[in-house]
Amino acid sequence: MTQLMRDIKANRCILFLGPLMKAFKDDKTNEPASHAELYCRSLTEALQSNQITFDSDATNNPYYLATRLINGDTTKVATVSSLIEQIYDRPAYNIYKDLAIIPFNTIINFGFDHAMKKAMD
Repeated sequence: MTQLMRDIKANRCILFLGPLMKAFKDDKTNEPASHAELYCRSLTEALQSNQITFDSDATNNPYYLATRLINGDTTKVATVSSLIEQIYDRPAYNIYKDLAIIPFNTIINFGFDHAMKKAMD
């Protein structure tokens, strides 16, 4: 651990963040979840409530789920957009604020959110 701290202080560390980072509260389970998990569950629930059939083995594939929900019906694009806004507008746990104070040389976020940028502002 001390070597890691020395490397961070010497600007020799890059922080990579990904879309599966469990930094958001799942309101249903009260557990940490990623944006991808929350989005997939919202899409799955929308498919079920609209009685649209889908492959239950693909409930972690947001592209498949969104395509099944829209399925050529352009009026459902607004539904998908609304789900995306609801998921990505939720506040993150303090993990981003904690990471923002560590002097990493570079931070690269492969996620779809702006939570790290907000924490650094």
